[in-house]
Amino acid sequence: MNASFSTVYSRALALFLLLLILTVAPVATDLPGRLYAVRLPLILGGVLVLSLIYTAQVTRGQSLLSVLRASRPSPLLLAGAAYGGWALISASQSPMSGYAFLGAPYLQFGSVMLVGCLCLGGLYSRAPLTRPLVVALQISTAVMLVLTVLESMGLRPLAALIQSPRMTYPAALVGHRPHLGGWFAIMSLVPVFFYRNHPLDRGFWWWMGAAFAGLALATTSAATLGVLLGLLVWLALNLKTKRHAPLAPAAALILLIAALFILPDVTRQATVTLNLPAAGTKSYASTYTFQPRLLMWKAAANGAAQRPVFGWGDETFAYHGFDLLSEAEAKRLFRLELGLPADQPLWYGGYTYYTRAKGEQDVSNGSIIYARAHNVLADEAYSHGWVGLTLLFAFLALFVARAYQSRSDGSYVLLATLPYSVYLLAWFFVPTVTPLFFILLGVMVSELRSSASPSNLKEVIA
Repeated sequence: MNASFSTVYSRALALFLLLLILTVAPVATDLPGRLYAVRLPLILGGVLVLSLIYTAQVTRGQSLLSVLRASRPSPLLLAGAAYGGWALISASQSPMSGYAFLGAPYLQFGSVMLVGCLCLGGLYSRAPLTRPLVVALQISTAVMLVLTVLESMGLRPLAALIQSPRMTYPAALVGHRPHLGGWFAIMSLVPVFFYRNHPLDRGFWWWMGAAFAGLALATTSAATLGVLLGLLVWLALNLKTKRHAPLAPAAALILLIAALFILPDVTRQATVTLNLPAAGTKSYASTYTFQPRLLMWKAAANGAAQRPVFGWGDETFAYHGFDLLSEAEAKRLFRLELGLPADQPLWYGGYTYYTRAKGEQDVSNGSIIYARAHNVLADEAYSHGWVGLTLLFAFLALFVARAYQSRSDGSYVLLATLPYSVYLLAWFFVPTVTPLFFILLGVMVSELRSSASPSNLKEVIA
């Protein structure tokens, strides 16, 4: 790829990244319509346009067939293609193929979206890292932080665009507070990767500090745990590589701990002072959300045992999850979510429950919809069967192997991806967050393929 085309292509990738993060649909009033629905056509359109641009360059007067014959696909590419292909096959065999392909209405991350994210990662892996791409990541982090701070204080500039009766905290451009924690988990240690061959200047600390501040305000346990583990890994890695100042990881750890203890209280006080609606937060000491997850994971395992080859398809868990548990387990899950005592009558059918308080005749009802099993591995086994889970492990193993071909640089790749990987052990893929993760995986693979020297990287970062 020649230098002039590489610059144009990289800038196009940077602009697409900003558009993907900051886009809000101009129509609809509900959360899925505003934020989620617009992502699939944007991703598929981006994959098509960027693929055509890339193909036009790499062929350079040759036929595409001749270029494909001469190329040697990497094992990582083949593993990603096999995993994405199996997700589509699983969707075709699902009892609810429509949702499995395109996703359920309230989340919309089906197998087509998953394949689109894999394709985006592949496209970004073919372009060298340039300053516009780094600037796009820094700008998006700043925008998300500003919106998060305002929303945590009760000032909601996007309220006119994003409304939902279930949302007390619109979570900027992501959709929900816990998912916002995942977004900031992705961005928290990415600066360490980009600065791995460069002194940690003011820009680095502003970038990382902004991500830490957003993470602290999101109060998402899995995301916070992932970043804390990542910082400890950086501390150990830096002792070995000595690429950064000895105290830099410890300073980052202190900065995060300070943000976790100080910022939520500051914004709560500002909310009271300004007499604004309080933002929804979660106590790190609470185990309320862990107990329901254990039952969801059991339901997913039961589902995988029933359909071990093809699974049930993406985003169908809400419609089968309670039926995959025993009656006692399903009722316990409803009671845990609703906070009902054990002696209060409760009936259910699918994800709909009916209950009556003691001494009352009126029956109330509602629905509890779990889009996925709240664990990426359990959900993979449920959605794509044990075959899909095996292909995912093969893809991840080849990614790790590819990372370590670049010696210590590979350790920085795994360091940067650790927080969101930990987060996914308690959550799931989301249209407004996960595409960024796949894009960054592609960018990191591109960096590992590049022969850039520290001086060249300085031009990118500076």
